[in-house]
Formats: sequence, C-alpha cells, structure tokens
Amino acid sequence: MIKNSTKSGYNLSIKNIGGEILSNFNIKSNTSQINLPHASGIYILEINDGSQTFFKKIVRN
Repeated sequence: MIKNSTKSGYNLSIKNIGGEILSNFNIKSNTSQINLPHASGIYILEINDGSQTFFKKIVRN
C-alpha cells in the first residue's frame, strides 16, 4: 500500500531490473494499493510528484 501525503497526485512506474516499464499508474487518491507482478525478482518503483523523483527497490521472493 502506498500513502500519498501531498494534496496533488503523482505518477508511479514499476520497472524490472533492466529498466523496462511493466506498469504505469497515475495516482490521485491519498491511499492506493499497487500489485507487483507475480514473478519473483527485483523491481524498481519510480515515483514522480512533478517536482521530485524517488526510487524504491523491491525484492519479491
């Protein structure tokens, strides 16, 4: 689950370790549930709020 503490929305991309975009989301609500791909692996979440970009590494076993 992802919580948005800002009043505006943000864009979220799920990428594989090679940088290929698997999913894109435009999040406007305060709380959203995002499902990762079912396959084991390393995924990168890229979160952009329009002024900053954040990255989070997720390991799925």
